[in-house]
Amino acid sequence: MCSELEPWQKATPVLWFNRDEGIKWGRDFYFETKVVCDGRVLATLRQKLHGNWIGSSLYHSADDLDWFSDRDVHLSDSSAGVQTLFKSAYTGWYDDLVYVVHAEEVYDHLRHLATDVPDQLTLLAYNLQLLPTSIQWIDQGLRARYMGEALDGFDAIVFSEAFDDDVRGFDEAGNTGDPDSLWEHIRHMYPYRTDIVGKDEGLEQDGGVFIASRWPILHQEDLVYDESVCEASDCLSEKGVMYARIEKSLDGMSRTYHLFGSHLQADYPGDDNSHVRASQLNELRRFVDALGIPADEPVIMAGDFNVDLDSGEYPQMLDRLNAADPERAEYGFPYSLDGFTNAMADPDSEWMLDYVLVDRSHRMPRFGETAVLVLRSPAPEMMAKSAGQRRQDMHVLGNYSDHYPVFAYFDFSD
Repeated sequence: MCSELEPWQKATPVLWFNRDEGIKWGRDFYFETKVVCDGRVLATLRQKLHGNWIGSSLYHSADDLDWFSDRDVHLSDSSAGVQTLFKSAYTGWYDDLVYVVHAEEVYDHLRHLATDVPDQLTLLAYNLQLLPTSIQWIDQGLRARYMGEALDGFDAIVFSEAFDDDVRGFDEAGNTGDPDSLWEHIRHMYPYRTDIVGKDEGLEQDGGVFIASRWPILHQEDLVYDESVCEASDCLSEKGVMYARIEKSLDGMSRTYHLFGSHLQADYPGDDNSHVRASQLNELRRFVDALGIPADEPVIMAGDFNVDLDSGEYPQMLDRLNAADPERAEYGFPYSLDGFTNAMADPDSEWMLDYVLVDRSHRMPRFGETAVLVLRSPAPEMMAKSAGQRRQDMHVLGNYSDHYPVFAYFDFSD
C-alpha cells in the first residue's frame, strides 16, 4: 500500500490496523512504513502489536530505536539529515500514533546570505500571532521560547501581531521583563530594535509591530493610523507603522536602509474592510514622503497588509504605495496563511497576505526576490503540546504561528 503526502501538509492517516480480532495471545505483529522522497528513504516508522489474553499492547518506534509504549515524545535522527519525532496520543479509546518527519535546515542556504555585504540585505516579515494571553491563550509563551531558533541569520525582521508585552519581552516604555520572552531569545542575534507601535490604554492594545536588526538603528519613528477609520476588533489595537533607519557597515563601507513595518486592518466573516486598508495605505505613503528620505537610498515596506495576492485589491495596494513586489522565488510556499498545512490558521485559508515591498520612488535593487518560508520547530515540547482551543488537535504541533514569514533578499549595489 502506498500513500502520497504533499510537502508540509497536516497530519494525514496513512495506516490503520485492528487491535482485537485475529490477534493471537502471545504473538507479535510488526508493521513498517517507509517515508520515501525522490527514491531516498527518509524515515522508517515502526509499530508492534503484542497479543494479550484480552486485546493487545501497542509499541511504537522509528528507524533503529528501541520500542516504546509510553506517551512521551521520542526523537530519531536518521542518516538522511531528517529528524523523526513520534508519540502515542490519547484519543479516549485506543491511542493514535503520530509521527512528524522534519527535514533539518531546509532553508539553511538563506541564512547569513548577505551578512558580509553592505549593499545586500535580507529580512523577514513575520506575523507572530502573539495575542494577549488575557484574551486568548494559544501557547504564546511556548511558541515564543522556541521561535528564536528559527530566526537566526537575517539582517532585520519586521514583526507584527506581537501584542502580549510579557511574551514579547518589553512594554511600550522599553522595560524588559520575562527572561524566557521572545526578545530575550533573539537579542543576541538582533541587538538593536525599535519600540512597539502605539501603547496599551485601558482595553486597547498597542499596535504589535516592531523591527529587530542585526545592525544599528540610527533613528525610529512610529505613526498610529487614524483610529476613527477601523472596523470590529481591530479598533482595540493601535495599528500603525514603525520606521527604522538602519546602517549596515562593514570594512569601511556602509549602506543606509529605511524600513517601514506595518499591520493593516483585517477582514472578518461577511465583511469587506478594504476601505479601511485603503485609508491606512494612504497614511503609510504620506508618512514615508514626510520623512524626506533621499531618493538614492532604499525604502522597504513590509508586514501583514491583509491584502490577498489574488484579489483586485492587490494592484491597488501597489499603486497607493508606489511600490514594487519583487519576484517570488521558486523555493517559496505560495501562501503566508494556509489552512491546508497549518492547523493554527483558518482551515479554509489559502491567502498571501504578508509582503516585503520596495518603494519605486527611491533606490531600486539590481535584484530582489521574496519567498514564504514554512518554519516549524522540531522541539519535542512543541510536539507534546498543542495550541489553546485546539488542544485535541495534534496537527497544530510544531507551528510557531498561524502565518508563515516572508523572506526577502535584495542587492542594491551599483
